[in-house]
Amino acid sequence: MLESWTTPYLEQRSGKSPTPHLEPNLVHLSIVEGFVLSMLRGLLTKSLAAALPAPLRPRALAAFADAESFRESLSISNRLSGYLYLVDRDGFVRWRASGKASEEELRLLLKAVDDLAAEENSSLQQQHSSKRRRGQNS
Repeated sequence: MLESWTTPYLEQRSGKSPTPHLEPNLVHLSIVEGFVLSMLRGLLTKSLAAALPAPLRPRALAAFADAESFRESLSISNRLSGYLYLVDRDGFVRWRASGKASEEELRLLLKAVDDLAAEENSSLQQQHSSKRRRGQNS
């Protein structure tokens, strides 16, 4: 299910951004709940990483905690489904989906990523212009 989102995203976005430092980061978060499972943290962390495609492993996190408030705040109603969020630098959710990706959902995701990257680029350019003007007026 996860690969239906990540593989097309990585194929479309990898190395194609004129401003790679503004490229949205892809993070895979596994929420592991339960006392018994938390006792197996090392083993579970290794097996979760092994189950991911190689390009996602450096971007994988595992949270061992009671995540009820986390799930509520992100409207995660199904613990068995995968969820995808596009979050801006201020922590606002800009786009959301769950389950297996359809062609239309992938198109909308990539458009949302492009729009967010353009926004970030524009904001950065405005900040640089502002700094230059202040430097010239000094």
